[in-house]
Amino acid sequence: MLGLTSDQATLLLILGGAFVLFLTERIRIDLTAVLIVLCLAMTGILTPEEALSGFGSEPAIVAAAIFVLSGAMYVTGLSDRLGLWIGRLAGGRFQRMIAVIMTAVAALSAFTHHLTITAVMLPVTLKLSREHKIPTSQLLMPMSFAASLGTTITILGAPAFLIADRLLRQAGEPGLGVFSIAPIGIAITITGVAFILIAGKLHSFVANWPPTLILLLLFIAAAIITQMMSDAGTVVLLGPVAVALALALGQRAEPYVVVVAVAAVASFLTPIGHHGNLLVYGPGGYKFSDFLRVGAPLTLLIALVTVICAQLLWPN
Repeated sequence: MLGLTSDQATLLLILGGAFVLFLTERIRIDLTAVLIVLCLAMTGILTPEEALSGFGSEPAIVAAAIFVLSGAMYVTGLSDRLGLWIGRLAGGRFQRMIAVIMTAVAALSAFTHHLTITAVMLPVTLKLSREHKIPTSQLLMPMSFAASLGTTITILGAPAFLIADRLLRQAGEPGLGVFSIAPIGIAITITGVAFILIAGKLHSFVANWPPTLILLLLFIAAAIITQMMSDAGTVVLLGPVAVALALALGQRAEPYVVVVAVAAVASFLTPIGHHGNLLVYGPGGYKFSDFLRVGAPLTLLIALVTVICAQLLWPN
């Protein structure tokens, strides 16, 4: 089968079947996730220990702890106080509410774990939804997207950027400072807010098209791959490829590696590509296809802005 080994062919079948189940939602999304683990173990692609190792990973522990944190904030009244403050800023108009929520979440996510911020803002956003009679689905997805966008403002926001920094240093480059990617992060955050508000169109002019096209394709590849693995795993997998590609083309490595890292954390295509998306999936009453419908055009916009900014920050 196209030169693939039996394990590779089986893995593709499992991934294809999982995607169909996620998209159609014939069974619950959490049950589909468990079925993936069982299939990988039963087919021998992973050992039982490897298949269950994810339950002891940092994201899994953080996700469980976040629910405790969210409950504690509710009991102590901290979430209500935060909600009152943000509610005053947001006002009663939908457009202003979106702008305030997305900006606040993105700013906070730049310096702490995005999942923590999503969990903290979840009860706040739900309260605003109830008070102003706005469907939760119109607020929760933008809030989750903003948490992901905010992680691109500093290299502290996601492990992917720390790995990108290490890869660049190993390649003999100076590496990334804490705010090296801030212009990209701020630009794509603004783009994301504008997209949600449908406040305008992106007008960009690309002077050097071939490298830009390569970077766009690299972004899209990373954005797709990160739907099936962690952002750090995506950078570990594609980061060395990006460095080698840049060297082969006689280009600087920074734009290539940073584009991969940004794409790895800008996971808007599916609810499974970003832990925050999963957190709002149930409360928002979303379908799997909702994320694809909104996330696909947003991801393309983010890709274009990221590629242009990266080339301006690190010109050849």
